[in-house]
Amino acid sequence: MQDSRNLRKKLKDFKMTKKLFILMAVLASAMFVSCKKVETQGLVLDRTSAVLAVNTTLTLEAEIYPAHATNKEIIWTSDNPSVATVKDGVVSAIADGVAVITATTKDGNYKENCTILATSKTIYMAGKVDGKINGTAALWKNGVIQNLEEVDITKSSISYITSVFVSDNNDVYIAGEGRDETARFWKNGALQNLEDPIYGTAFSIFVSGNDVYVVGDGFTPGVSTVARLWKNGITQPLEKTNYYGCAYSVFVSQNDVYVVGRVDGKSRLWKNGIIQNWGNAGSAYYSSVFVSGNDVYVAGGVGSWSVRVATLWKNGVAQNLTDGNSFGHAYAVFVSGNDVYVVGGIDGVTTLWKNGIKQNLENADVCYTPSVFVSGNDVYVLGFRKLWVNGKVFNLDGEFRSIFVK
Repeated sequence: MQDSRNLRKKLKDFKMTKKLFILMAVLASAMFVSCKKVETQGLVLDRTSAVLAVNTTLTLEAEIYPAHATNKEIIWTSDNPSVATVKDGVVSAIADGVAVITATTKDGNYKENCTILATSKTIYMAGKVDGKINGTAALWKNGVIQNLEEVDITKSSISYITSVFVSDNNDVYIAGEGRDETARFWKNGALQNLEDPIYGTAFSIFVSGNDVYVVGDGFTPGVSTVARLWKNGITQPLEKTNYYGCAYSVFVSQNDVYVVGRVDGKSRLWKNGIIQNWGNAGSAYYSSVFVSGNDVYVAGGVGSWSVRVATLWKNGVAQNLTDGNSFGHAYAVFVSGNDVYVVGGIDGVTTLWKNGIKQNLENADVCYTPSVFVSGNDVYVLGFRKLWVNGKVFNLDGEFRSIFVK
């Protein structure tokens, strides 16, 4: 009887062991099949954007993981081969513009992009990059941040840079606000002197021949904030104010100096320090001035802080760019030949107009004091953390407010 019980127990244990072995074999088989089906788990490029000079190349490195993936073939494509081509990860810049290079695994399950800004020119942008305290002032030159005197990138040495201008002999001038909250400007990275720059900001800079013009504001404690123009660092009179004045933009043409700003609630256009009567001074907001030949263009808006019409003035005659059903404002104007380009915002979205007609900007979004520059056939629009070249977008690692292309 005892032998019979022992025999039945051994048989039962054998059957359980057999079932467990079969289950383990099935699981192992399933895991093997699963591993064979999943050949790639991901794809990573060594960079997501790059600035590349025309007629040069860049090799993108792609990594497929896990390392033991059996199929590591990658398909490379360019969405704009007239600007940049790609073969086996080697990108060739062909012409000015923006192209998106895409790497895709052969099974099509994974892809990564790298946006290429191809340029035969030198692109300068002024603004700030992320830092420890609200960002750090920066001059961007073809993708490389340039050093400025008195700037420590580990601190918020300067609040921001607002304007950049490159002279005929390639000297680079930028203007903004100093670490002591005063109006400042730099030449080739070296800090220059401004007479009496008390508690203010320099908003615009323009170089004509050997003369450097800077405009902005300056606050005198217990008195008022005054619209200011500096020529070669020396204060030039604009207009007395009761409580607030500011100059936003300066342009020099044939020895005439044009400045736009706002004084005691009224917009101003000064020519050689003399107020020009263009009408609508109380309801208008002038932001930018540009002179082409005998024509004076001013970009801005008309209305209130809640409802405003983006407006372009030509020799005092207003042209509405928006219909008043939204909040619109024109921040900058640039004239190239017979074409007039204006950049601004509609309900907070960056917008470009050419000869009064709205243009397409890829993935346009936040509007923050944008800027526009035209060089040859290329139109550059600078917005919040984005640069558009002929409508195609290139993302930026910083907030830039002024652009100059040479």
